[in-house]
Amino acid sequence: MLSLLEFRTGYLLWGIGAVQDSGLVLLRPDKRNPLLTRTYGTGLQVRNALDRGINHISLLLGGIATIDLGLGIAEAPGFQHLDTDEHGIRPTGGQLLAIKSIIEPLVKLWEGATITLLRSGR
Repeated sequence: MLSLLEFRTGYLLWGIGAVQDSGLVLLRPDKRNPLLTRTYGTGLQVRNALDRGINHISLLLGGIATIDLGLGIAEAPGFQHLDTDEHGIRPTGGQLLAIKSIIEPLVKLWEGATITLLRSGR
């Protein structure tokens, strides 16, 4: 879920809760397999904010159904994850060991933006 706050200082802050885009609550209990799930949906929300020119993003992590180390979040703005044969891999918890290199995108949408990671829970 996205929320947008505009402060009197003129900059925009976008708050993203990963639990709404990559969370356990989105999956039926029989689909809750962290080896198959990923944070790409959260990454799409980050990309959406960056595409809109948002310069301050707060990303609340916790309660998510993934163990992909956030690589799905990085995939949405253009990072590529490659195996030893340089084939693209969609990062999931079960694919982490197959990733041998990560390629940065040529266009770095996040330049000039501040992304703050927040953790929920204990």
